[in-house]
Amino acid sequence: MHKLIISFLLLFIFPAYAEGWYIAQNNNPTVMSDDGNWYMFLGRTSGGDVNIYLTSRNLFECSQSGSSQSVTVNGVKVRWYQNCDSKMGMYWYAYTPEGKKYIIGEFMRKESVTIKESNLVMRFSAVGFNDKTREFINDIADPGL
Repeated sequence: MHKLIISFLLLFIFPAYAEGWYIAQNNNPTVMSDDGNWYMFLGRTSGGDVNIYLTSRNLFECSQSGSSQSVTVNGVKVRWYQNCDSKMGMYWYAYTPEGKKYIIGEFMRKESVTIKESNLVMRFSAVGFNDKTREFINDIADPGL
């Protein structure tokens, strides 16, 4: 009986996380949000460093990059910069080295990462982050992590 109750709680009451991190076709470690509307991925900056990026599954067209804004990541305010790309549309990335280290550190140590901005809440699984990102990060000579 106890196993049945626990199974019920796990399946129906507690929200399920996305399946976890995987290597996308572009060879970047990637994870989809629980609701399936957002992606986070690791990528290289123009300077060759690693950064973590947030983008929508639905292409938000934009004509120019925007300003930076604070968004809460697991309860801590982190500054993100909004950028615009002709292929990706609008996307955001950690604006400071400290913010980048914090977000990546949360994925390394936690089961999930929750991003909140006003009424918008995005939750990402951290399952598989360490395994799927190790080679990507090691390929970058000095990721600063």
